[in-house]
Amino acid sequence: MYAGPAHIGTLRVASSFKNVHAIMHAPLGDDYFNVMRSMLERERDFTPVTASIVDRHVLARGSQEKVVENITRKDKEERPDLIILTPTCTSSILQEDLQNFVDRAALESESDVLLADVNHYRVNELQAADRTLEQVVRFYVEKARKQNNLATVNEVIPEGGSVTVNFEDYIEQQTRFVSQAAWFSRSIDCQNLTGKKAVVFGDATHAASMTKILAREMGIRVSCAGTYCKHDADWFREQVQGFCDEVLITDDHTHVGDMIARIEPAAIFGTQMERHIGKRLDIPCGVISAPVHIQNFPLGYRPFLGYEGTNQIADLVYNSFTLGMEDHLLEIFGGHDTKEVITKSLSTEGGLVWATDGLAELTKIPGFVRGKIKRNTEKFASDNNITTITLEVMYAAKEAAGA
Repeated sequence: MYAGPAHIGTLRVASSFKNVHAIMHAPLGDDYFNVMRSMLERERDFTPVTASIVDRHVLARGSQEKVVENITRKDKEERPDLIILTPTCTSSILQEDLQNFVDRAALESESDVLLADVNHYRVNELQAADRTLEQVVRFYVEKARKQNNLATVNEVIPEGGSVTVNFEDYIEQQTRFVSQAAWFSRSIDCQNLTGKKAVVFGDATHAASMTKILAREMGIRVSCAGTYCKHDADWFREQVQGFCDEVLITDDHTHVGDMIARIEPAAIFGTQMERHIGKRLDIPCGVISAPVHIQNFPLGYRPFLGYEGTNQIADLVYNSFTLGMEDHLLEIFGGHDTKEVITKSLSTEGGLVWATDGLAELTKIPGFVRGKIKRNTEKFASDNNITTITLEVMYAAKEAAGA
């Protein structure tokens, strides 16, 4: 599963605004958003989200009193411009009239109060985020219309008027001299990437844009472009048409892994799931899309937008590929018969051969320890001058390790 539940999308939108607070009507276990945002995403400020816990008392007496109390309390403490109430998929089972709770709380609060009206069983995180943002905009447009303070435009003058400032010179200056990516895409270093195979997978917008950058700007062959946003499948296919060999629409990471193993690209550009797949297959991966882990929330300034963003993307693409000299150095230093290299190497030692029965036994071992057992067995075989690793050698290595 790539996208989170609907309430996470609502909370992301709410916490992205300044002076907006969210009340999450949820049982314990659904309130992990605060931890995820503050720890994994390295957010310095307190997350503007409060959990209104559904416990046995709420189940016995109903939620109205507790929800209204939490809204009015946060109104007095934080003085936000807007308070958004959202249930979760679990608390939605109670089938409570949360709009009634919001209407009552609005009478006692100076802040605006809005219920995030999202079907938690039909939409995911990304769809809920879109829906919540639309609700917030629509809420304030309707509020301004009722107060009759919407700006009206009768005519744009002068007729056929245009902006007098010429931005073309500024854009040319930024593109040709400020952005390093423009000249880099024409340099010899970037020419080394021409024709290399890559796989792109992520949310619809990031994956489509990265596919176009790789194919159109850097001459890289995109063997497969994919997204987990099934609701944007038609739009995605239209965007990447002509820029890739095949398209994959799935939210099952095992299908993505099978596709990558079949294509064997030189680099992967995807989510943290694809990074794990790349580690298993020994293929480098650049992370371009959520879901991501803590290392993809850098402390430094690394934008993905604007002219500096082009530099960052160019660095990400170039550094994700294993270059020719790097391959050569790995061949040179990967074969030294030293204890450190053998125990820390990710690849099979060159002088060792795995017998059929040994490989069959190795495949029965769970994946999360298979690599460690493989390396320990190869170390045992190398220390004892054994060139062919059979089933008996594996048992001997296991016994020697004291397992």
